[in-house]
Formats: sequence, C-alpha cells, structure tokens
Amino acid sequence: MTSPHFSSGDLIADRRADYARMFAESGEFAEAAELMEQALEQVPSWAAGWFRLAEYAEKSGRKEAATAALQKVVALDPADIFGAGLKLAVLGAAETPFVAVHARSPRVLAVVQGAMAGASAAFG
Repeated sequence: MTSPHFSSGDLIADRRADYARMFAESGEFAEAAELMEQALEQVPSWAAGWFRLAEYAEKSGRKEAATAALQKVVALDPADIFGAGLKLAVLGAAETPFVAVHARSPRVLAVVQGAMAGASAAFG
C-alpha cells in the first residue's frame, strides 16, 4: 500500500500489496486483484486491503467480486472510512448511505435534495 497508515501489519502481505499496486499502475488489474487476494489470505481482517481488492476487481470487470470485497470492508470497518458503502451504492449493490441514514428525516433530505438541484443547475 502506498500509505503506511493502512499497512496490514504483515510484511509479506504488504509486499504482495505493493506488487499488486505495480500491476495496477501498468493496467494489469486482474493480476493486481490476484495478488491482493493472496495478501488477504495472510491478513483477512485488513479492511484497506479489501478496499484495494475491490478497486482492482472492478477495474478488471469483475463487478461481483468488487461488490463482495466492498461488503467485507463495510463489515470490518463499520465507520466506513474508505467510503465502501458509497461505492456499493455506485455499483448498484446498496442504497446511498446518506439516504439510508437520513431517509427518516424529511427536512434533512429536502435540504440535501435542494442543494443537489442547485449544484446541478449551476454546473449542468
């Protein structure tokens, strides 16, 4: 991984993740995903690794694998610092997290929808 803050804590898994990143930078996403899967066999509780796997799987055309990896991220990281819930919504596998949380508050939802409409009109 490029950030030491998201290290798996396992030298071998981190090394595989670094090689996976190099494959991804070369556009070889299927190979990158395979290496991330190997890294995650070593450290299955590594949320950042699952997120990276999801990215590579999606870019290699494996939407189902990306969705499964993102679901694993959400399970491992309920605070969702990686935004996996939002990415699941983009892939059509979940409801938008903000809407799910605030759907019970019509006022909040109306404010957000108004802001989005305004932004759309300004840029669209």
